[in-house]
Amino acid sequence: MVSFLLYGRGGQGVETATRILGSALFAGGAQVQDFVISGMELRGFPVEGYVKAEKEPLLSKDLPKADFLLVFDMTLPLDGVLRQCSEKAVVVFNSKDHVKHPLLKKLSLKSYFLNANEISYNYLRTVMPNTAMLGALAKLYPKVTMKNLKGFMQVPLQQDNFRAFDDGYRNAKRN
Repeated sequence: MVSFLLYGRGGQGVETATRILGSALFAGGAQVQDFVISGMELRGFPVEGYVKAEKEPLLSKDLPKADFLLVFDMTLPLDGVLRQCSEKAVVVFNSKDHVKHPLLKKLSLKSYFLNANEISYNYLRTVMPNTAMLGALAKLYPKVTMKNLKGFMQVPLQQDNFRAFDDGYRNAKRN
């Protein structure tokens, strides 16, 4: 089983990214559960998206520790979500620079960063980091294909979102 946690604020596309990721994994042949927990569905409130996938049917509703954590907003507290990561988890931060957090080293987490806000603004003229973050994930978890992820991006400005996705794929850097 592989599990994903997407963490950000309402209005950053966390819910959309969660649904796209779940659909892409399902299209790739996995059994999938995905859901979102949000702070009253309002812009700016914390949002957590969860996806778990496995070849076998998923019979449990338990939340395993995350194998991948995508942090959309660096102003949110990180201790709780970093502690929800598995031992070999990969963390992607939406940050323009290296991220230093004591738990990264203590928990031996591999981490990456990219400036998804800037990428999204360059293409969409708004801060909507979800497609750039999914691009970074596609680079780090090749079992979810770029083709499947892009196939579920049925949104306005589709070509601009594809460009943001590709830029996120190219620009994820090791922390």
